[in-house]
Amino acid sequence: TGTTDIYAMCQGFVALNKDASTTLCFGHPSYGASSCPGGLTTLYNPTTTTTVTTSTTSRIPASSKQTVGYIYRTVESIDSSGPNILSFRAGGSGWLAVEGTTGYTLGWAGLNGPAGGNLKGWYDRIITGMYAMVAVNINDGTAICWGSAAYGGDCTGVDFTGVTDVYCCSESCIAWKQSLGEVVCWGSTNFCDGEDQDFTGVTAIYPNYHGYLAVAGSTALWVGNSYFKSTMQSQDLTGVTDCVTGQQSWICENGWTGERFCFGSHCPSSSVDLSIYTDVYTGGGAVYIAMNPTTGTGTCWGSFVCPGVDFTGVTQIVASDTDMLAWSKTLGTGQCVGHFVTADCNGVDFTGVTDVVASCHAFLALRKGAGTAACWGHTDHCGSSATFDFTGTTDIY
Repeated sequence: TGTTDIYAMCQGFVALNKDASTTLCFGHPSYGASSCPGGLTTLYNPTTTTTVTTSTTSRIPASSKQTVGYIYRTVESIDSSGPNILSFRAGGSGWLAVEGTTGYTLGWAGLNGPAGGNLKGWYDRIITGMYAMVAVNINDGTAICWGSAAYGGDCTGVDFTGVTDVYCCSESCIAWKQSLGEVVCWGSTNFCDGEDQDFTGVTAIYPNYHGYLAVAGSTALWVGNSYFKSTMQSQDLTGVTDCVTGQQSWICENGWTGERFCFGSHCPSSSVDLSIYTDVYTGGGAVYIAMNPTTGTGTCWGSFVCPGVDFTGVTQIVASDTDMLAWSKTLGTGQCVGHFVTADCNGVDFTGVTDVVASCHAFLALRKGAGTAACWGHTDHCGSSATFDFTGTTDIY
């Protein structure tokens, strides 16, 4: 009761009551209620937020991308204009809270905050990887990193001068210096292969679980797991204006012709025309969905297929690593398909649901006004949520 927002990480959930300044944490026993921070002040989300996703549900065209599912990369501007701003960033192994007045950071559930614990006044965005976080100031070329040192959490010695943007995948991070035609990679050396290439002419970089696809005209450059190098180098990216990335595949769109094509380890049959669908989504695992909510048509590939799903009126796809929810907030309906039998949502009433998020193997649906929530999926990942009172919760992660 009173819950206003819900959030998910891989193995747990956080329910936030903005008005009462309280949180509820639940999920796998290792990430349960004992991990919740106390003594939080009045909370609200930053108004200047930009989210870019990799192995998460996204959509083409770029102007209407959504973020759902498991997050490997998020970019958030730190808003210091208002008092007591708290933002949660869901990473692969924990959360980070940034309090706007002081810039003090608080990390819990396995991912501690940066040394010194203060980001205010120095950094304008946070990049979340699977096991690492990076706070960077693009204007003056400074950054700090924390998390797993082996997978990008230690950027000691990295020169961020001239940085255009920072990206993280599962086991490394890169700093892209567009004007210099350079990329600097740190973390696991197995996920930094290719950083010594000439990146002159690169206009966009799309990270996923295994590395980074850089687009330079018709040429594809690859930094990351060398297993994918030959696949990348054989791609003709002429006219590509946007790509959606999955764990091991990419779906790109030719802005000149409207053609969409898939390459990588998980792609649909060559007979499937992705251009007839308005929205293309990927989940944290091998989860891929294309749909057109106007015609009610859609297709799924990778971990599962979805021949029985009617996509008419669907307003959002929410994907875990193994399952999918086709949710219509307007109609108050939801359809689930996927790997786990326990992920079936036929018994869930979606009438009045205001927010839905997914962890790796579970889903949480919140009704803010009623202060109630429903969790389904893998039984080990919902914890004791059925006993919680979500009154006043404003955000879920």
